[in-house]
Amino acid sequence: MNNDFKYDDDELRKDAPKLFGMEKKNPFEVPDGFFDSFSSKIQDKIAAEKKQSVWSLIYQNITRPKVAIPVLASVCIIVVGIKFLYTPGSINRNDEVAITYNDLSQSAYLDDIDESVLTDALNQTTSTVNSDSKTESDSYRIENYLIENNIDVTDLENELN
Repeated sequence: MNNDFKYDDDELRKDAPKLFGMEKKNPFEVPDGFFDSFSSKIQDKIAAEKKQSVWSLIYQNITRPKVAIPVLASVCIIVVGIKFLYTPGSINRNDEVAITYNDLSQSAYLDDIDESVLTDALNQTTSTVNSDSKTESDSYRIENYLIENNIDVTDLENELN
């Protein structure tokens, strides 16, 4: 850099008398041996920054607005979705479901129905409604009869219609 602008002592005394009157010494003092260990201190600090834990790096990145805003928006959407779309009263396994014969006959799942589950359900309902009309052994005999004679459910439907 070319330094074309220079002051004379006379001009400096005239323009800034207090500045010209100041003692010409360095007001800053550096402790002895400061620069001997200065480079090693800086290198240690740089190495310490590189050895940051994973959690501190994650925290630093999450707190940045370009990451924090989408994360918070996603969390809000999930919370609102769970709160308003999930109704805990809609699924209650203790409620009884009434299925009519027509519902059962028109169902596409008719072939997948396990007869033992139906007879168990029938046993439970008949034992609570009419405990003395049928016993569990009677319904097991009927079930065994149907299984031993290979009677198809569709045959029973046709006979009942």
